[in-house]
Amino acid sequence: MKDDNGSEIVAIRLMPGNSGDVEVTIRMRDQVRAGNHTLYLRVTEEVSDGEPRYFDLPLEIRVEEEVKPGRIFVERVTQLTPFLPGSEQDVDFRVENSNNVVLDIIISAQSLPEGWTASFSTSGSPQQGNTILLEIPAFTTSEFTLILKASSDAVAGKDVIVELSVEPLDSEVSTSHLKQTPKFTFTTTCEGTDCLINAALDFENPQTVGLYVGILLVIFLAVYRRGQTSAREFAEFEEEEQSLEEMSDELKDIPDVVMSDEDLDDDLELLDELEDLD
Repeated sequence: MKDDNGSEIVAIRLMPGNSGDVEVTIRMRDQVRAGNHTLYLRVTEEVSDGEPRYFDLPLEIRVEEEVKPGRIFVERVTQLTPFLPGSEQDVDFRVENSNNVVLDIIISAQSLPEGWTASFSTSGSPQQGNTILLEIPAFTTSEFTLILKASSDAVAGKDVIVELSVEPLDSEVSTSHLKQTPKFTFTTTCEGTDCLINAALDFENPQTVGLYVGILLVIFLAVYRRGQTSAREFAEFEEEEQSLEEMSDELKDIPDVVMSDEDLDDDLELLDELEDLD
């Protein structure tokens, strides 16, 4: 309270039949639910003797509903464990409603890696579905479970992104501007020969593409060198064949041996004489 001069005072003096104005400034804390709230201003008579008289003046304050984007928070509770190809895990999440009203929030999978599947359930409930609806009071939290199954061709050591859709529902007004799409990263691992096969078929991985390019280069070089060797061998074969043809032509140029019948008979008689000497 202040007097006419603007100075702070703790009491005002009133004569019979007079009145005075009291200005009350109220500062709300951060988390106040929407609705009607009643505060009481106590007015006490100041006396020197006896019990002072007093009364409590009710002050009704109305807090308007306020729902703003970015006031719904989703966090993963379950510790991160790598996924094996085709394996399934239950991942617990916590949703916090930091608005001052109760919200009905629908949650679904906005985006999943290729070949992965997801379903939802509330904690401790056996029922599952593609979406889940949570009623969360103002400034409180609720939990749900994401049942996530990896693809059978998951590659070891590769991070995958799961994007959720978190949107309040209201039958009277549009809530599309309040929709949030938090993203969560999961890791993968692999064991056995399937791991090598999946890695070899992962054409989105630059290392895999580089490996295939290297193999193609090696095959190209091998074929190229083989072609050079075959060309040299063919050239040598042609050169040898040409040499044989030249030798054949030279032999054809040599004249045939000419021998008469008398010379032949003389040679035969000489051979017979040599045999008799033996």
